[in-house]
Amino acid sequence: MNGQRQPRRARRQVIKGAGVIGGVVVLLVGGGVIGWQAISDRPSEPVTAVQPGQDPSLEALAGAAVSGGPGKDGIPSVDRPRFVPARDADFLADDDPVFGLEYRGEVRAYPQLVLVWHEVVNDTVGGEPLAVTYCPLTGTVIGFSAPPGTQELTFGTTGRLVNSNLLMYDRETGSEWPQLLGMAVSGPLKGTRLDTVPLVWTTWKEWRAAHPDTRVLSTDTGALRSYGSDPYGSYPDRSGYYVGVARSSRCWPPATASPTRTW
Repeated sequence: MNGQRQPRRARRQVIKGAGVIGGVVVLLVGGGVIGWQAISDRPSEPVTAVQPGQDPSLEALAGAAVSGGPGKDGIPSVDRPRFVPARDADFLADDDPVFGLEYRGEVRAYPQLVLVWHEVVNDTVGGEPLAVTYCPLTGTVIGFSAPPGTQELTFGTTGRLVNSNLLMYDRETGSEWPQLLGMAVSGPLKGTRLDTVPLVWTTWKEWRAAHPDTRVLSTDTGALRSYGSDPYGSYPDRSGYYVGVARSSRCWPPATASPTRTW
């Protein structure tokens, strides 16, 4: 049921490919936080649509988009985000991942257990429209804002992927944006690059301790989702960018997993 935490066994997160300082894992690319992939996770056969040596132009990237399962907006963005004080976030356990934001004097936490079901949160922070985006398959979380001189943009999910990465679209022009690139590859805004906003990938315990005044994205999203379970299912005998011990109720796919989603 929406807003209720699903029973699950205790687990320990194992994080590969990044340094850990004070329980916070941060990999910055243009201001965004990204996930990573262990060499052992790579399948023997490439699954990327654009192969090494091919033209990496915007046209090639746009043409490389493949279906990820759900159709357009089949993974619904959160367009009216609701936030609760830290003391009321009883749906979070200490070791749950959250994506922390400090921006324009505001402090917010976006739980991974919510974003895994929605992938895009269209928010307004300090009076500025801001999109918080998360791609579970590539383990990438990036905050975006429209660059100066560009109209305000809100984003949705196309239901397609480029190299297993979330392909977004903006509702104002219909242009399409691979999340990792942060640049429109098709549509009226083709070639436009979004500005990025720093996010911190950490645990609820660490973020709450550092920011007791934080507000937290609620599970009251207007959608009926089983928050606390993983819509991507279990990938036995494989490891990803972080995994749970003893196959916890949240098992994660590798970054190059076959882009199939269970909904």
